[in-house]
Amino acid sequence: MKFFTFEEFKNIIKDISEHSNIYLVGAGRLGNIFAQYFTENHIKFKGFVDKNKTHSAYNDTILKYEDLKAEDKNYYFITSRQLRDSMYNSLQKKGISDEFIIESGYTEFYDYMFESVFNPSKYTKKLSILKDKYNGEKCFIIGNGPSLRTEDLDKLQNKKTFACNTIYPLYSHTKWRPTFYCAQDPSFCEAVLENNLFDLLKDNCQYLFFNIKTVVMEKYKDADIPSLFSYKAILMPENVTEFLEGEGETFYASGTIAFIMLQLAVYMGFKEIYLLGIDFTFSEEHHDNGSIVINDIVNHNLLIEQEEKLIISDIVKNNFGTTYYVDYDKQLRGYQAARKYADSHGIKIYNATRGGKLEVFERVDFDKIIEGGGTRV
Repeated sequence: MKFFTFEEFKNIIKDISEHSNIYLVGAGRLGNIFAQYFTENHIKFKGFVDKNKTHSAYNDTILKYEDLKAEDKNYYFITSRQLRDSMYNSLQKKGISDEFIIESGYTEFYDYMFESVFNPSKYTKKLSILKDKYNGEKCFIIGNGPSLRTEDLDKLQNKKTFACNTIYPLYSHTKWRPTFYCAQDPSFCEAVLENNLFDLLKDNCQYLFFNIKTVVMEKYKDADIPSLFSYKAILMPENVTEFLEGEGETFYASGTIAFIMLQLAVYMGFKEIYLLGIDFTFSEEHHDNGSIVINDIVNHNLLIEQEEKLIISDIVKNNFGTTYYVDYDKQLRGYQAARKYADSHGIKIYNATRGGKLEVFERVDFDKIIEGGGTRV
């Protein structure tokens, strides 16, 4: 298999396309981003290879794996990170040699590809109006963990709060609404938008943050979205994780939307941040050493869990093809990076979650925080 960095890719792929047919393996979201890049840069590609006869706006030629012939000497570019191994194995089974299989060798490749196609700064510059807007204020970051109680949300009606993902099933059980709503995973953003939830989310918060790394988001680029953000999926070897880059147009990922919300809160100037409902407990955990831990617990508040099963099951099926395991150690490194940054910038982050396993931040009692107006335990 040929591995390219993005710079190598730009210099080599056009030359390959001049003398050989190139197929993009995977006609999903990333496949279409690659197709758009190829089209805009006048790079010829023959079509897609996909397990389903789907449709693409950039090329109607969709081959199934059983249609492939090794003797045709075509090149095949793998477009997916999650399904990389499955795609590679399927190509090999059809006799395609490594010489004709092309793949990115590192995660950041996809960020460069996205930025080249979409120029995210033309959207993310909207964030500048929020830079230090709440300087010195206090906020709560709400997770969807099993410990989250609607009666606790009732107590936060007049507080600045961040909430995320499938929090909206709780709206019919509390008068509380988040000040800021956030969604990070591109596939989740796409699922939410395609399920006509955009207006519900927009109308129930002051600021709405969506990750722009989704094809569907292009339809909303001129809509009245207060803010959009982009994120970088960076490699995190040897316990190194980044937190908040430059002016804040780009935020780093660590496998959890809570990490994005922490960066947004810091960017917006909050100096006292309380976590609630961030249990850091999961039914399936993947660890750096390759081990997988299965726990007999639910991931979320029960009402939220029901909604997750409706939306997330399709995301897992369509984007991972198997069970999706939480990157436990990656998330932990993100929280550690947030603590390190906060300690060095005069920011206090406290964990007011009822129970759970997140011990990176100092524990406080939620009830005493509310009753005492912010007094720490």
